[in-house]
Amino acid sequence: MEKKCLFLPKISSYLDKELSEAERLEMEAHLRACAECKGELESMQGLDRLIQELPEVEPGPGFDSAFWKKVDALEYSRPARKGLFAAKWPSLLAAAAVVMIGIGSILYHSLPPKAPSIQEIQLATNMELLRELELIENLDFLEHMDELMMMGSS
Repeated sequence: MEKKCLFLPKISSYLDKELSEAERLEMEAHLRACAECKGELESMQGLDRLIQELPEVEPGPGFDSAFWKKVDALEYSRPARKGLFAAKWPSLLAAAAVVMIGIGSILYHSLPPKAPSIQEIQLATNMELLRELELIENLDFLEHMDELMMMGSS
């Protein structure tokens, strides 16, 4: 297994100006000598610049209140769970989450770090906006589900 520089985990703190004066001076001296850390710092600085250049996206007026009204309406209209796994589903969900975290941790520590490209950052931003739109569209659909069910049973 490839050894990683012990200073790599501190680069983000250095970039965010979270290190003490002594740690900062030590990091700067190290960066002059370590190409791996210097490259990682440059990658992080590049990402910071890209993130700063992204346009701010603001939801429209009334978004917050409309969103939470829909969430509240869904919580009160949800039927009680019945069946074999009704009482066990929280435990099963927790166990699945623990397994997924374990697998993710193993994968994270076994792969070398890679800075995302500009296209990947833009794609991630667009996917986040798409998820928010899908959530809002699903809330609209679920809000009118009772009406649709009544129309279907008539």
